[in-house]
Amino acid sequence: MRSQFRTYLNLFVLFITFSALNSQASAQEKSLGYSGVFDGLTVGVDGRNKTISGYFFDQTGWDEKTRSATFTCAFYLKGTFQDNKYSITTWYPGESESIKGQLKFVTDGGQTKVEIKLEREHGGCGNVHPFAAEDGGGMLTETSHGRWFAVRVVSAKKAYFYSRPSLNARRKQYVVSYNPIRIFQVKNSWVEAEFEAEKTTRGWIKMSDLFPLEAKKPNK
Repeated sequence: MRSQFRTYLNLFVLFITFSALNSQASAQEKSLGYSGVFDGLTVGVDGRNKTISGYFFDQTGWDEKTRSATFTCAFYLKGTFQDNKYSITTWYPGESESIKGQLKFVTDGGQTKVEIKLEREHGGCGNVHPFAAEDGGGMLTETSHGRWFAVRVVSAKKAYFYSRPSLNARRKQYVVSYNPIRIFQVKNSWVEAEFEAEKTTRGWIKMSDLFPLEAKKPNK
């Protein structure tokens, strides 16, 4: 009888332990977040490596003389997950100056949102969408989500899509400088990616047509 009781007790302890571990894993998965579009921010979450990459772009106002927006806020970001948040570095593609901060996935009113707090503001962002921690940071609401694991930004004037990772398979469609693309897989010097505009285009793009996922090294 005692042996049977011990067996039940051990099974109960294992069940409680398994449930606790499951709960912890579920909480961490929720904190890790997922790939998607959050207002002007497109982010890619690599759950296996616990990293994030993304690109924010938004504008406000209109200048009739220049026929362009009065203010623009744009920056690239990458980060690593730790302590239920991402420690991130942000910079403008192709430039060396970077700003550090943190990014968290939060639930607010039943909606998934991204909260970003930076050490200081990027030029133009104060007039478009402030992110400086001293001002409370910025909150962005999910508008869609997907299955890509990274986000990169096009550096070439024209980055053509290819049907397969081969120079012999070039298509007519292309993206241009500063367009953000969503990455699904990497193969040698190619990425399988998509770009969403009026319609979504997907195919292979040369890695050399993209900005590196890091700030430019300053000139010595």
